[in-house]
Amino acid sequence: MTVLYLMQREWRGLMQCRVGITTNIVGRSLQEGADKLWVLNRGYTQEMWIQEQIISGKYGILQLGWKALKTTDKDIKQIILDEIWSTQNNWSRGITLLNDLAIIEEEFAWQRRIAA
Repeated sequence: MTVLYLMQREWRGLMQCRVGITTNIVGRSLQEGADKLWVLNRGYTQEMWIQEQIISGKYGILQLGWKALKTTDKDIKQIILDEIWSTQNNWSRGITLLNDLAIIEEEFAWQRRIAA
């Protein structure tokens, strides 16, 4: 089963979100350095991919990852990703999406543990 998600993080003073699909929300959240993640829907991969495209276009929320995950030219790719994400303070769009789907912001599916 594939999960369509909204992921959120605070980075360099910006509140950001992105949408994506995965089969492992904990692994994906840790990999991307997310602060929180909400499950928007579950279903077959192709169906979730289509919904991801629709949500991204409708709400103006990027699908682009926060971390360069491939080992080839990882440093160069991360510099480019950081440049793109430095323009995104888009959490208000994420809030609109959650509200439209009647998902309560405080009822996230995953949250990063904060060290005591």
